[in-house]
Amino acid sequence: EYFDLSPNAIIKALDLRSHYAYLLAARALGELGNPLAVEPLIWLLRSKQHGREVAVIALGQLGDRRAVEPLTEALNDSDWEVRLHAERVLARFKSGAGRRETD
Repeated sequence: EYFDLSPNAIIKALDLRSHYAYLLAARALGELGNPLAVEPLIWLLRSKQHGREVAVIALGQLGDRRAVEPLTEALNDSDWEVRLHAERVLARFKSGAGRRETD
């Protein structure tokens, strides 16, 4: 059976409003490295849904500077895993280890 693994199809999976869909979609979007994923991942991070820590990791994989503000906000998240990963990703950005810069 054929599964559509394009970035747009994976982003659409976020509409399923499922914990597992969030986790799988966020992970896949980070690994694909497509800049189209930045805004949906920021949405997931700010949504207060389960899977936010995976969204943080995926944003780090993308290395897009548009994520700096939401990641900075995530330093105050109620979930310790979100805070931990946000701190690590921001440190990589600060050191210049982010993969892309888009403005």
